[in-house]
Amino acid sequence: KTAAKAAQNLHVSSQQLRVCVLLLVMGTASSSFVYGCTNQTAEVPDSEAKLQRQQSMLKRTVLQSQVRLLKEITADVSDERDELALGHLLEWMDACSCLSAEKHCGRSAVTLVMDDLDFVAAHEIRLKRGQFCVLEGKVTRAFGSSMEVVVSVSIAEFLSGTLQSFCNAYFMYVVLKT
Repeated sequence: KTAAKAAQNLHVSSQQLRVCVLLLVMGTASSSFVYGCTNQTAEVPDSEAKLQRQQSMLKRTVLQSQVRLLKEITADVSDERDELALGHLLEWMDACSCLSAEKHCGRSAVTLVMDDLDFVAAHEIRLKRGQFCVLEGKVTRAFGSSMEVVVSVSIAEFLSGTLQSFCNAYFMYVVLKT
């Protein structure tokens, strides 16, 4: 009852809340990730946001650019076999990598190229409808106006309480000068 009540207050489904708590307990997510699952954003005044951007222009670490997305595989992204259509997986991976790149540089970025898509366990597991994909993106290298971002895709297994690695890919991003 408590989880259902908390889910109503956060405007998420109780299943999404359970996944967030599962990932938090497993140590693969921070409390800010669980807050991010609620799709709520805090409003920051312009002057405060500008100050935060100026302070964040200092040297950044990989953890500061890390982004985790939790996506449920639903009927609208599944094919006729109830498996995730790979086009949607690529779209999610691109969105995750873009969020990581823009979080790192604090500006708009554009995908230059996607490279080295490796399916780690594609022959062992299938992405079925009803499962949850966990996408984790982080900047691995930064150059003058470009960045390399790696995105890892895992499947959240409820019964065993583990994440099963599925695939990963590298993306190159270019910062827009606006």
